[in-house]
Amino acid sequence: MPEPQGPEPTGWELMRGLDSLREEIRAIGGKVVTQDTYQADRRALDARMKDMRDEIDGFHTKSAERDKAEAAQRAESDRMRKTATLSIALAIAGPIITAIVGVLIARGGAP
Repeated sequence: MPEPQGPEPTGWELMRGLDSLREEIRAIGGKVVTQDTYQADRRALDARMKDMRDEIDGFHTKSAERDKAEAAQRAESDRMRKTATLSIALAIAGPIITAIVGVLIARGGAP
């Protein structure tokens, strides 16, 4: 054991050194875990991860169902828009065609 290089520490210095060691031991003690504690924490973490995966899967399922519903709604909207466009076109073209046919009949019957 080496010889001390100066005066011996005072009682207060020893107390401060012991307090410092106690604090370090407390800090380390909070980090030491038994195998049982680790396994219990691991099981709790695994259960939490499973719940999160299930929640994400549920979200994806709901998202897919929502996407299908939106696609069906868009298809119905497109069909209704095409029907409305055709109805408007026939409403405009019908009288014009009738007038043209009437003029052709009138001309064909007049000579």
